[in-house]
Amino acid sequence: MAGREWINSRPAFSAKASLMLPSWVSSCEIDGQVVFLDVLANRYSRLEKEAASALGRGDVDSLQPSLRRLIEDRHWLNSNAEGARSSCCAITRPAREHSAEFDMRSPSGRQIASAFRSLASARFTIALRGFDELLWWVQRNNMIAQTEGPPASNRSGLISAFEYVERFAIRRDRCLLRSIGLQHLLAQNGYESTLVFGVRLHPFEAHCWLQDDDLILNDTIEMVGPFEPIRAVR
Repeated sequence: MAGREWINSRPAFSAKASLMLPSWVSSCEIDGQVVFLDVLANRYSRLEKEAASALGRGDVDSLQPSLRRLIEDRHWLNSNAEGARSSCCAITRPAREHSAEFDMRSPSGRQIASAFRSLASARFTIALRGFDELLWWVQRNNMIAQTEGPPASNRSGLISAFEYVERFAIRRDRCLLRSIGLQHLLAQNGYESTLVFGVRLHPFEAHCWLQDDDLILNDTIEMVGPFEPIRAVR
């Protein structure tokens, strides 16, 4: 059942602004500040709301010189700049946890072996690809899942298998590797999922997790709750 949209593919301030930032830039507002994620530069930036509003109006001259240079260097205002391969999608507010609602059955040896292969593939991809290419890889995985036909393996068993592998091969704070690896495993078995990125301030921290509609697949509501979503890929 579809839930309420939480974020979308447009910058947080653009609804009231005359300028749309390029597709590779996402934003969200937190405590009177606007945080930007540039997937081509693989970098977060933060502006006070007034400066972000000026940027939204296209009033670049009112910004500090350092900000103007940053915007120019990243081609945010260049409509002819080459775009990103990946794209942003809408997500729903997470309301449920997979671990709380589904029987986490013991994984089979075949599922564990598949989880190790997906983890290795994720490590290799993260090491060799830029951030935009990595997000495109996630989207490509979901395209493959759409062509796989009916899932051949129980999703709970796959998630259990990946959690088993995590205990031996991944630190808990490696959220990108955890999410990319599980996303690959699920897609290889016919399940689509959404990779969500969130940020928080004081201090600044970024986090990511997997969802299917409003169901969190590899995290908890308590953990993701403090993070404001800034971009989602499916």
